[in-house]
Amino acid sequence: GWSRELSGIFVMTVSSFSFLLVCFLLVQTVSSFLPTSDASMGARKRPAGYSMCSNNARAPNEAVELRPSMTAEEEGRKSSFLQKLASSQPKEAVRFNLSPLELAKLSEEASKNDESMFERRRNLLLAFASPMLGAGAAWLKRQTPADPLAILRAMEASSPAVAASLQSGRPTVIEFYAKWCGDCKAMAKTMKKLEGQYGKDKINFVVLDAEKDANSQLVNLFRVDAIPHFAFISADRTLLTTLTGFLPPGVMEKQMEAFGQGIQLPYCGPDMCGLTPEEAIMQRGKR
Repeated sequence: GWSRELSGIFVMTVSSFSFLLVCFLLVQTVSSFLPTSDASMGARKRPAGYSMCSNNARAPNEAVELRPSMTAEEEGRKSSFLQKLASSQPKEAVRFNLSPLELAKLSEEASKNDESMFERRRNLLLAFASPMLGAGAAWLKRQTPADPLAILRAMEASSPAVAASLQSGRPTVIEFYAKWCGDCKAMAKTMKKLEGQYGKDKINFVVLDAEKDANSQLVNLFRVDAIPHFAFISADRTLLTTLTGFLPPGVMEKQMEAFGQGIQLPYCGPDMCGLTPEEAIMQRGKR
């Protein structure tokens, strides 16, 4: 209905926004590993006591040089160190003035800053991406129809034995199916839903492959000549009725509700649920 369409549009919008956000954060994370310009490296890793300043004599597009912050007394000395520092290669002068231990300490601090920035971006990326990707996967799973034959085989694998079901004191419905049966596949989701609704404490659901040799005796016993074949057996092991062929979800839901309550079934097969013709007509009027 319209509510499902609106829900799908909302989820798709949120997923698209999340995807763009993840891409943005991913670009930011990757860019942190790329080499930066000398000016930006100098601004981030320069030692204390030095400042960034532009050389007015240079062209506007040239790199900014790293120069010391000097007092008037230091400017008057014009030492060889300051002359080298003001030359075209100021970085060498800075390195010359720093000891190996100081350089190692500065490199370690810069590395820690880079790692912490990367970790923050990574954690932010995971925080946003994980729930959104989970919601997208859940929505995609709901939109992807399950294989009906796989549903029937899973129900068969989890079915209790027929003998144990008939001795449990609860009503039992036995379904015979085949892998080539289109009606069986069309009803698979309905039967799975009803099993989840009534199968825990009201009705035993037994699903059998009619083509397996191990089930041939039961096929003959219940006279299975059309599938899907549903045999409704009461808690006292009485075969109430048999329904064959495709049954709409609404029909099967009403049938299971009455079957679980132990009252007269609203739908009967050719056996008319053991009712007289008059009783069967009255029962049809109650549906």
